[in-house]
Amino acid sequence: MEFITVEQFKEQPIEVQKVFLEWWKPQSADLFKYKLLFNVVDCLCGETISPFNENYVVFKKDCIPLFTEGQLRKFIEDETNGVVKNTQWHIEDDEVSKRGYSIYLLRKNEYHVAHHYINLGEDLLQAYWKVACMIAKEEVDG
Repeated sequence: MEFITVEQFKEQPIEVQKVFLEWWKPQSADLFKYKLLFNVVDCLCGETISPFNENYVVFKKDCIPLFTEGQLRKFIEDETNGVVKNTQWHIEDDEVSKRGYSIYLLRKNEYHVAHHYINLGEDLLQAYWKVACMIAKEEVDG
């Protein structure tokens, strides 16, 4: 399974990290790392979550979520109240062959493009991460 690393998460400004942590509602099967044990990847199970009774403040202050493609897509959709559509493109000519992802945000129930992000590279996880970070930064900058 692919996920965003602790290093990638920590590269973001603290304010951006807080946007992600406020959005994150830990659920069973979520991956995370304890801040004091970076070499240990853990996975939430029902028994881990239940003591917190929907109040994850204590848990989240000690952990860093390792977001997957699906979680990042959900973050983007939740924060923009939109729908994500990703496309893979490929250009080939005599001199160069390039490919990568573009992500389009559609307005819910209208399906008109509200915003688009192009040339995001060849890795969909990283493309989602770039867009999610841009959206979180926009939220911080207001």
